[in-house]
Amino acid sequence: MVRKFRSVKPIFIVLFLVMLLYGNCVWASPQDAAECKKRATEKYPYLAIETCTRQIESNPDDLDSVFWRGFAYFKRGLSSKNDYQSALADFTRVLETYPDDMQALENRASCYLELERYKEAITDASEVIASDSKALGAFMVRAKAYYWLNRYEESVSDYTSALALNPRSEDTKFEAYWGRAQSQKYQKKYEDALADYRIARVIKPWQGQNISGLMAECFTKMGRKSEAINAWKEKIAIIDNDPAKRNDSYYMKEKANAKAEIEKLSK
Repeated sequence: MVRKFRSVKPIFIVLFLVMLLYGNCVWASPQDAAECKKRATEKYPYLAIETCTRQIESNPDDLDSVFWRGFAYFKRGLSSKNDYQSALADFTRVLETYPDDMQALENRASCYLELERYKEAITDASEVIASDSKALGAFMVRAKAYYWLNRYEESVSDYTSALALNPRSEDTKFEAYWGRAQSQKYQKKYEDALADYRIARVIKPWQGQNISGLMAECFTKMGRKSEAINAWKEKIAIIDNDPAKRNDSYYMKEKANAKAEIEKLSK
């Protein structure tokens, strides 16, 4: 979805001219509104927050800059969780004036998800889906929220809807197959889960050690001990064959756990 900038109200043009005439005011540069969006969509949007804030302080009604600041806060939230709350506040501010802004609503749903406010995430995502049945991001958000609320059937349904939209992103495809497999596993639909784990492994082979362990758990639940043992051995082999993982403390622990599972199954 391409977000369009809203037109500037004539009154603000007049105010701008008055401020230029009398001075004594801090005003953002004319390029700040466009620069706000540009920086927010960069891979590392840290400068966007400063640029957008400067624009918002000079023009509080510039809700496009509020939106893009929220977008930047959300992206920075991946390394600083408190920023999700700031992003939530900005998207809510946009929605107070434009309640039908589906892009802001979908992004707010993502904020609720990251803040573990799953019911609110579902509410926002559902409204987006009702407006657009091809809203891939909203289906993904709602599927994850359903999963964390142990509503596995609804989670599977939403992941299936997302996959039916044929997502281009490999990350999205992986998340959908992985997420659906996880929900199916908890539904005890182990064959379905195994099928999705296999597809997820093809999409991201470097996740192999994690997926092999999950597949081993499915095989164990199904009483297929030899296949479970082979899956655990596969996990160990993947770790041993990767120099970056071989001596890493986390993966050494994972390897020890896999060996313990093999020992249990071999008795």
